[in-house]
Amino acid sequence: MSNSIRVLCPTCTSGELTAVDDRVHCGNCGASFQVRNGIIDLMPSNPRQEHIWGGALESQWFVRFYESRFWRRGLVNNLYLAISFDDELDTISDAVTLEDAHAVLDVACGSGIYTRPFARRMNQGTAVGLDLSMPMLDYASTTAREKGIENLLWIHGDGHELPFPENQFDVVNCSGALHVFADIAKALSEIHRVLIPGGRFAGGIGRWPWSGTSGQKFRDWYKQRAGIKGFFREELVSYFEEAGLTDVVCHYEKRAWFIMSAVKPE
Repeated sequence: MSNSIRVLCPTCTSGELTAVDDRVHCGNCGASFQVRNGIIDLMPSNPRQEHIWGGALESQWFVRFYESRFWRRGLVNNLYLAISFDDELDTISDAVTLEDAHAVLDVACGSGIYTRPFARRMNQGTAVGLDLSMPMLDYASTTAREKGIENLLWIHGDGHELPFPENQFDVVNCSGALHVFADIAKALSEIHRVLIPGGRFAGGIGRWPWSGTSGQKFRDWYKQRAGIKGFFREELVSYFEEAGLTDVVCHYEKRAWFIMSAVKPE
């Protein structure tokens, strides 16, 4: 476990975890958690994912498929979002100035498709990837090790209850996931909490392209059936501001995608 990243015990929520052999231990309550394939497993019982992709994220075929040219790095994704993954990554990286960051958190990191390049673009410090899906994290950890990227920490945890103390991260990213969170306000509140004053948040977030009464009714139906909420820009800005984030900037708005950034005030 990186010496620069403090991880809190999810049992007592106050003690810090320290690594001993293949486990981490809480010095406060004595709780112990396994470390598997370089992943701190803070959720030994597999959590239920409420959205339509929940089952897919636990399957090996989708894990292997996710970063391929048939999905996130391919033509279908480019057409659906009207932006390539590499251009999106560059836009997010420029918005948060990764080169100056000492600690970066990638919430709902999935396969590590953002986390790994974030770690490479940092001049120093550690990038942390946190996700609900252990199969995704296994892929992320194995791939990072094969590519020789060492300044990474992987955590099996919940974005609604981030296992970190206040004011720890210079940068938090949540891309490709905020629109599937059960409680978006809670997730953004947690992001605000763990950011340092002056810290920067960015993310690629689902956009709802149809306005008007019929468009909103279809959106509500889709959210209820699929568990995925596409946002309107004003609505997303309001969520950020209610969480305490300011200086909201929309860097990209087209088809089904936003790229947004915001700041935790100093």
